[in-house]
Amino acid sequence: MVSDNLQIPEFPQFVPLDKKYRKSLKDLFLSLKDGISELTFDSLIIHNGKFNHKISKIPNSDSYILIGTDEYDEKIKTFFSILEGEKKLQNNKIFFEEILPQCFSQYKFWKLMSQTQYESYNEILQTMNVIVEFDRDNSDYIYNRTDLQNLPGKDFHKKKNLVNAFLKNSNISIKNLDTTNTKDAFRILQIWSENRNLKQTDYYQCIDALNDISQNNSILSGIIVYVEEKPVAWSIGEFLPDEKTYLVHFEKGDSNYKGVYQFINNATVKNLPETVLFINREQDLGDEGMRQAKLTYRPCGFINKYLAFKK
Repeated sequence: MVSDNLQIPEFPQFVPLDKKYRKSLKDLFLSLKDGISELTFDSLIIHNGKFNHKISKIPNSDSYILIGTDEYDEKIKTFFSILEGEKKLQNNKIFFEEILPQCFSQYKFWKLMSQTQYESYNEILQTMNVIVEFDRDNSDYIYNRTDLQNLPGKDFHKKKNLVNAFLKNSNISIKNLDTTNTKDAFRILQIWSENRNLKQTDYYQCIDALNDISQNNSILSGIIVYVEEKPVAWSIGEFLPDEKTYLVHFEKGDSNYKGVYQFINNATVKNLPETVLFINREQDLGDEGMRQAKLTYRPCGFINKYLAFKK
């Protein structure tokens, strides 16, 4: 991993977000307490190819502005996000009087506004003729680890049956995903990608994540599942700073194996340390099929996010 402690320029200058800034931004990402799935260093890095993230330091603070583009979402297109350090921005006059108005004039949305930011700044934003909307499509689903691990009761009966169907395969083995087996994970990804419009999937983000693991260049972790020594499924995620939550970024499997996705979901949780109490399985992006699938696992809560834009 890159260890250079490089400085990031102050607003209005931006630099592309890059792995070389990992050490410089370590304290920032440790201070982000809301648990938003997009706002970890590695999550931003593996989505760089889609969003072209750039970053700038807010003067007189330990906070930063992230900007990006979303070529697939015409509603948002260009956006900014505020990554707040330990010293919150309530009393930062430069931010509210100069920087924030400039951001709203140059970019369409403040994206990934946290619940904490909404509660702290909504009244101020109203005085700036800014509308804040709840972004349900991007709310992260949070699950009790014990539910996903044990699949208890009637609510999980079908899930457990599908896990048991997969377990009928002979010679199942589970290994940590690391530099020795990412080639096998790429093989599964290629099977999964057949007959799909890849630009509308997370295929390229999966490639970036697997490359980072193969080069031992991230803190991402995961498992890979084999049936009779043939790779059939894998998952990738990371531990959040609270050390009680595991964030699942990707799961991919060979759907020719009945119950493969229910199994990789269950196996991922079973292979986590006992200190992990919650699982963040990210958002549904407004996809109705994905929403129903996530709801069937009975989330215990959500990480709320908001969009803000000028009237």
